Amino acid sequence: MLDALELLDLRDGARIGHGTAIGIAPALWLGRMPSTLHMKRSERLLDILAAWQLLRELHDTTAQAYQIELELQRLLAQVFKAPVSVRLFERAMRLRGLHMGFVASLQKAPDWRWASASLVDSLREEARLVSDAREQDEEALSLLWHWQSDRELWKRSESLFSIETQGELFTPAIYLRLQQALMKRVADRRVIIEILPSSNVRISQYERFEEHHALRWMGIPGHTQDGDTPIMVSLGSDDPGIFAGNLKGEFYQ
Repeated sequence: MLDALELLDLRDGARIGHGTAIGIAPALWLGRMPSTLHMKRSERLLDILAAWQLLRELHDTTAQAYQIELELQRLLAQVFKAPVSVRLFERAMRLRGLHMGFVASLQKAPDWRWASASLVDSLREEARLVSDAREQDEEALSLLWHWQSDRELWKRSESLFSIETQGELFTPAIYLRLQQALMKRVADRRVIIEILPSSNVRISQYERFEEHHALRWMGIPGHTQDGDTPIMVSLGSDDPGIFAGNLKGEFYQ
């Protein structure tokens, strides 16, 4: 969700579907998930990076942010097989929205010119953004291209490994603070979260409607959490061909 907000620069009425990750009660999620998850190292790297970015902005999670930074450093060493600072990796990942074709052209031909007359206006703008990125932070752009193009690195980043869901790094309290940091980002950008209760109850960790996080976002007593930022929501029915529902039914529930 942090990537969606920042890489797509969502603002002012843009909509994110479901948004379950910043709504579901962390203790409920942890209680119903397997004790061990298998995921790609690249996905875990980006998850840890996002958590580090959010937690270091909060006044009461400095120690946890430091522990997550150490874990991020450990994973970077596994994937890159070379020293890579977490700050450099963060800068490189902020450039993921760039056009990779133009990044490749720039890496292969440093004198490549972005203002080619053969490019249509939209692509010329994409090329200019890549050129600007090189001028502003060539080191980060080079690391991004290394991340995208090195086959051996890619194999390592796509390899699966196991993590414990009940580990010490992320507790229910830390998950809650991450949710609340993201809720504030959503509110500040005036982005709308679409809630799809029937769909979530049928295919998510919920067993009944009374558990659904829509009640938390609506501010219903007994469901809110101290520190939540009010956000704008819209109600949806998800895919009627699959869930055989409609908007009237969602309002009824």
